[in-house]
Amino acid sequence: MIKRYLLALLLIISMIVPAFSADESRPVVAVVKGGDIDKMVRKAVSLVGDMQSRVKKWDRVFIKVSLDDAKESGSGLVTNVDVVRSIVRMVKEAGARRITVVDGSLKTNTWKAFEAAGYNKMAKEEGVILKDLDSDYLWRSWLEDGGGYKKYSIAMSVLNCEVFINVPVVKPQDDPKNPSLSLKNMLGIMCDKWTKKRLPKDDKLDQIIVDMNLIKQSDLVVIDGTSDGGFIIAGNDCMSADTIAMKLLRLDPENIGYMKLAENKGLGSADPSKIEVKNEKI
Repeated sequence: MIKRYLLALLLIISMIVPAFSADESRPVVAVVKGGDIDKMVRKAVSLVGDMQSRVKKWDRVFIKVSLDDAKESGSGLVTNVDVVRSIVRMVKEAGARRITVVDGSLKTNTWKAFEAAGYNKMAKEEGVILKDLDSDYLWRSWLEDGGGYKKYSIAMSVLNCEVFINVPVVKPQDDPKNPSLSLKNMLGIMCDKWTKKRLPKDDKLDQIIVDMNLIKQSDLVVIDGTSDGGFIIAGNDCMSADTIAMKLLRLDPENIGYMKLAENKGLGSADPSKIEVKNEKI
């Protein structure tokens, strides 16, 4: 009888201990350095959860890149087309129905930017669609604001896709007080070229960045650092991925206006100690 009670007690303890020892709420970010771009991208994504767990058969997948200027891939000013090609192939392997690479450039004509960075050639070779979000159908999104509401014009197709992958680029000459990583990359989903050309430069811009991420959250983040140290960062949310990217760039995420605001809005933590980092070298 005593043995039976002891066995039952051991069974209960074995079930309780893992529940307390495993911290499943802690976000995971992967940092992969060196080597072939395709290998880096695949390894980074696999460390935060494989593509098959994110993309179901027949899903419509949007890959949001950063093409602020009409510049060549590898310049560090636009998302490297080879990084996106690797993501496209992974998504195809997972069985997606349709893959669309999108942006709405803040500074130039989006189609010129696609061409300059080699996206037209890649799209033809890989059988994917390119879309300028500035010419998309417009959807009015309303966010509550202190008893009133703010109105934004958002590209409708972004809101209708099943999987949204956010792929910004680390820009060597970026403003250290306002770095353009995955949270800021969401400015491109606004379907209003006039507004984007007249974005504010103060804390009002921080609010708009956060609002875009409240309207549409990313299912996967892959940060292109191939031209600035040769690394790829992958994460399951913008806050954790940007936080680790900023630490690599020797920036304090808690001193970045939109990071503090995003944290207050419940989008995640800007404290690196609360994020599990998996480092790999290829």
